[in-house]
Amino acid sequence: MKKLLNLQPLRLWGKFRDVELYLEMHGQEILRFLLFVAHPQFFFYHGSFTESGLRFRETQAKRQDLYLTVASKLGGVKIAPHFYECVHRPALYGQFDKFSRSLVVQLEAEADTQLRAAFPIRYEEIESSAKIFSDASEPEKANTPDPVIQHLTLSETIERDSRKECSRRRSQFVNLSQALIEAVGQIFVDSLSLRSLAQGKFILDTGSEWDEASELDQLPVPILTWIQDQDGLKIDQIPISSKEELFVAYDLLSPTGYKSTNMSLITVALKVATWYVSKVKKRRHPSVQDLIVPGVPPYNIMQRKCAKCGDRVLDDAFACFARADPRKYVIWYRRYGCGRHSCRPDGMGFANLVPLDQNQGYRVATRKSLQCLRTGGWEEYLLRCTPQERSDVQQIVQTICKGCRKQPFEDKQPRWTSQIPSRYVIPVRGCNGCKERFSSFIPIDAGVHTITKAALSKKWKDLKTGGIEPADYPRRPDILWSRKTHLTKLKELEYARDLSLQEEAELKLPPSLKRKRNFNSKNRVRH
Repeated sequence: MKKLLNLQPLRLWGKFRDVELYLEMHGQEILRFLLFVAHPQFFFYHGSFTESGLRFRETQAKRQDLYLTVASKLGGVKIAPHFYECVHRPALYGQFDKFSRSLVVQLEAEADTQLRAAFPIRYEEIESSAKIFSDASEPEKANTPDPVIQHLTLSETIERDSRKECSRRRSQFVNLSQALIEAVGQIFVDSLSLRSLAQGKFILDTGSEWDEASELDQLPVPILTWIQDQDGLKIDQIPISSKEELFVAYDLLSPTGYKSTNMSLITVALKVATWYVSKVKKRRHPSVQDLIVPGVPPYNIMQRKCAKCGDRVLDDAFACFARADPRKYVIWYRRYGCGRHSCRPDGMGFANLVPLDQNQGYRVATRKSLQCLRTGGWEEYLLRCTPQERSDVQQIVQTICKGCRKQPFEDKQPRWTSQIPSRYVIPVRGCNGCKERFSSFIPIDAGVHTITKAALSKKWKDLKTGGIEPADYPRRPDILWSRKTHLTKLKELEYARDLSLQEEAELKLPPSLKRKRNFNSKNRVRH
């Protein structure tokens, strides 16, 4: 609106000195006063008594009340003072109670009856046209393919599959448990259930001959085949091939650190199988369910390691990613370490299971972490994005922690600015040397020019402040990175946009109508 209207700021004083008041002008005539305030829905999602809620009301709510006070004085209307700061209660708004809902329905019906009585002909025209439109649009929607489905990026593909997460995991649980029961039923003829299978009661009651098995190849073939077929019971997608690897899987899946001593190999195998099925059955926590999306093949399997001890853990066969940025893998933690004995000497302690690839970004599975994802809008315009643009810069950069100068990091996916000469964007990640969660890793080669993400964000903000919206123009990094004034950059971008639109229009014209230069005159063109 500020770009479309002729608005002149009007400075106030006193307690209203921070209020931005504008005059809408038409020539020398004042049309109205304008104030820009937050929508009421902006205040629905902040508590009244939490620390963040109180801090929010001290800033945003106080500012809103100040603007509304100015509006009430200018408009001559009565608005309750300090409403959003003191009176407003988010939990009591946004929904009707039962009585209010029935009253709304009643009033809507009365209004519809009055409208029909006052304008019967016009009312029938509206009803008939709406019916014709709805009947005509339904078969069209049913037969017309969605154009968005035809051109999907990885992020969009993952996001479109998010609605199938619960049903997908439920069907996998049913198939896995049924296949496991059938495999065990080929060995033990008694009727089985998943609960009795997990408890192993039928083995104790029957005194199975398989209790004497001491090597992996001595286990029943159906059970061993089922275990080796599961992607979530592999490391680097290599199936379990020895007794030691089976015991490692037992430790990594053990829910409360059970000891595998004095257990037969068949009991350990059945425990591993049933614990894995229970893991598949487990639903995501409701607080983050709406913030994560499942990965689609081949991104549904993630190789992992323990962030505490550094050892490998089982692959995640049901990898999930952040909805706000599908490039970020969502990690989970184990309460008693990763499961290996070296990781939990005291039997306690949390351990995050992080991706094996150091270049794979991730986020902790908490609502705060997944909601605070900051995706840079400047990446497409200020960085080199295509393989052709990155062909003349280093593909791998050796870096080291800026704080401790001990922890090295090989950046296999470096980011470079699109300016000439290009600068390396310093990554921020956790450091195992100084134990800092957010540490800058600078290049070991001092000759590499660098830039921080904070500097890029400031550059992007300066462009926006200068009235430049790069998304509205062709991608021209040479103009955005130039040292010219914002006004000059804006004119060059507008010229580039006009030139691009003209070229597109000429491509659509038939050859007979394309413009041709008449070389007899510099200023004339003929068609």
